[in-house]
Amino acid sequence: MDYDSDYNAVSKSRSATRARPSSRRRRGEGTYLQTAPGVWRLRAYAGTNPVTGKPKQASRTVRVRTESEARRELRKFLAEVELGEVAKGPRRVADLLDAWLDQLEARGLAASTVETYRLRVDKHLKPALGKIDLGKLSAYDLDRHYAAAMKQGLAIRTVRQHHAIISAALAQAVDWDWLPRNVARKARPPALPQPDRDPTRPEDVKKLIVACDEDVDLATAITLAAITGARRGELCGLRWTDVDWDRGTLSIRRQRLPLKGGDVTAGLKTKRARTVALGPGGLAVLRHYRGALTERAGALGIEPAFDGWLLSWDCGHTPTRPKTLGVRVKSLGKRAGIPVTPHVLRHFAATQLIGAGVDVKTAAHRLGHNPEVLLRIYAAFLPQRDAEAARGLEERVGLGALPPGEAGSLVLGEPVSESLPADEHPAPDPEHR
Repeated sequence: MDYDSDYNAVSKSRSATRARPSSRRRRGEGTYLQTAPGVWRLRAYAGTNPVTGKPKQASRTVRVRTESEARRELRKFLAEVELGEVAKGPRRVADLLDAWLDQLEARGLAASTVETYRLRVDKHLKPALGKIDLGKLSAYDLDRHYAAAMKQGLAIRTVRQHHAIISAALAQAVDWDWLPRNVARKARPPALPQPDRDPTRPEDVKKLIVACDEDVDLATAITLAAITGARRGELCGLRWTDVDWDRGTLSIRRQRLPLKGGDVTAGLKTKRARTVALGPGGLAVLRHYRGALTERAGALGIEPAFDGWLLSWDCGHTPTRPKTLGVRVKSLGKRAGIPVTPHVLRHFAATQLIGAGVDVKTAAHRLGHNPEVLLRIYAAFLPQRDAEAARGLEERVGLGALPPGEAGSLVLGEPVSESLPADEHPAPDPEHR
């Protein structure tokens, strides 16, 4: 950029009054204003905001003695704005977060997801980071916020969600040319701890179903969650017309989402419907449930709606609320001594599918996930599968059919004693008694 050619773009203000902007500005123009002896405020026009349509300005305060030095600083500042080295969008982090959330809504992201993000933004991110100038936000600011949030007792997953939100918003700012780089890439949110409990076992699920006693609604919901791996909202979104009795399949086409104004029916998280097979046992459970609802409808004096909602206390007319289902499953688990939620049952389905040797692609389809997500999130370590793998590999190299002692001889040439003769044991060190 030729600095000398930009003298005409600079408004020369010698007084302490506000610099008068021209009626029409072009990119690369700017003004300077002396606000106090030796203190100058620089402003540069940087196009228009793509969200609001309003002119965008970048500003900076410098301390120089003379007007010529102020002009020189302005030319440098204009060059930085042209190269995108200063924030060209909203002044504050809060403004970016608002614009980003508006963009998510405009793109049609699930209302429940936007609502969750907005809650995190309004409750935590804006109070902590919202007043910081966007161009001055640093990875240090983010790391300091994460540490403070952890001290306040927020869960690790919540703090990591803070990082995901601010990182996505900053990435959008870079795409909008509001920032030259995403500083969140250098921040370090807390790492997730390794799971400290074993995956839910089949006997646990059986115990939960038995604990339902005569609550056929809850028993059916738990059974479907365990054998299909469906999400909580997907279970509540099932209708009787999704069951194909002849083919033995269940189609998952929609979900129920809890929002502030009440539950709504929406498309699936993955945007694609899927059909999963049901075995004879699963179909028998649904037939039993259908019969129980028929009896209940007679007792209530209403007609069952078997073209309506599958999980429904009033026989198909009203869907079960997702939050209600979650509370009831968790409460049942407490009574049975088994920590469980609908998502834990989804986790159970994933680990059992992989543990049974089902290929990852088929398991991912059944759960409505891509294979990478399935393996990274849901496949809890299964010790019995690891032991089976060890035995399988040993059999393939000829060790499986031999007694343990002979297997060792095959490899080492002669049996190996489990202990040393008494006279070959090392003498104890008197220094370490």
